[in-house]
Amino acid sequence: MRAGARRQNHRARAGSAQGSDFALQRLMPKLGLVPAKMCNCSRTGISESDRRMLMLLQGKIDATLGTEDNLLQLANRGMKFSVLADLYDSV
Repeated sequence: MRAGARRQNHRARAGSAQGSDFALQRLMPKLGLVPAKMCNCSRTGISESDRRMLMLLQGKIDATLGTEDNLLQLANRGMKFSVLADLYDSV
């Protein structure tokens, strides 16, 4: 889950795949977030994580799931982001 900024009322987005939605729902409580109370979780309909990362950088969403390749591409472009959690460590 990647975030540009931590806020009280998060807007977290998963892609259209059930797997990313399932991972997001399992990860959020481990971050201390209650999906129904503290954030608005919805699907973007976008299965490509690089496109969701672009939405994050545009400020359209506050958090999303992304791949390590996406992070490396963004870092190579000099873009700033924060990693809230690594799914491999958290799930």
